[in-house]
Amino acid sequence: MRRFLVPLLLSCVAFAPLLRAQQTPGDGPGSTPNDVSDRIVRNEEALKARLRELRPIIEVYIQGTVPDSQLGSVPSSDEYFLGRFDWHPREGPKLRTLTPGKGSRTAWLVRPFMSHYVPDAFAAMGAPDWGRFDLERYAFTFVRREFLGEVRTLVYDVQPRSGAREGFSGRIWVEDRDHNIVRFNGINRDRAQLKGLRKMIPFHVDGWRVNVAPGLWVPAYVYSEEVEDNAPQATPRIKSQVRYWGYNFSASQAGQEFTAIHVDEPTVRDEAAEPQQLSPVLAQRPPLRGPP
Repeated sequence: MRRFLVPLLLSCVAFAPLLRAQQTPGDGPGSTPNDVSDRIVRNEEALKARLRELRPIIEVYIQGTVPDSQLGSVPSSDEYFLGRFDWHPREGPKLRTLTPGKGSRTAWLVRPFMSHYVPDAFAAMGAPDWGRFDLERYAFTFVRREFLGEVRTLVYDVQPRSGAREGFSGRIWVEDRDHNIVRFNGINRDRAQLKGLRKMIPFHVDGWRVNVAPGLWVPAYVYSEEVEDNAPQATPRIKSQVRYWGYNFSASQAGQEFTAIHVDEPTVRDEAAEPQQLSPVLAQRPPLRGPP
């Protein structure tokens, strides 16, 4: 019996550090889970500030649905928006439409408020929370390590400390090198609000980001779906896709022209003072003579 127990105990001791490394989100000596959470918060705040300069194009497709006794849910209408991301200091994310005069033709929401509600609400889906996304407002709970495609990520559950009635509640995937959010899935209760009505309408969102530069992950795609039968009566039954593209990187770099210092190598050279080494073929040719 001892012959089997001793090797088993030795193997457990040998693999214990590896198991702790897989369960702990720290990535170096002295790194703690709080340090990783702090970097996640700082990177997210930096990204939101950067998006105000990049001002991407936002393309929104919304499909209204109605319940069906046999099929469950069938399309009833659709809507399309195209605009550019903009930021208002008081109201937050805005969608400046690129199709002026395009009215709504659907009836899945109250018509007097639809043109004001839909663009801005879907423009805000690029981030879990455009307000205070920090450790004082949210509780981060490490879940596990996971591969998201080819990206090694840390998975966290995020919940508002004041309760689930405001903010973002769900799960985030964070790449384990610079700790940027690459995906978030949950319920957004901050920006899905009808202007003129005192009622919050939450939306389930699944947002994905793409790596466009070292350490920079920007919103690329967000899917939202609200087709639950037990949802409140005021909740619209919709399926939507939001795509972000056309980032204005040249504008964000223009502000660095007067602050960045570039040292170029000297390009002026006195070639006449330097002897030129001819190739063997050119050395056999007679020198060129000018006109007489």
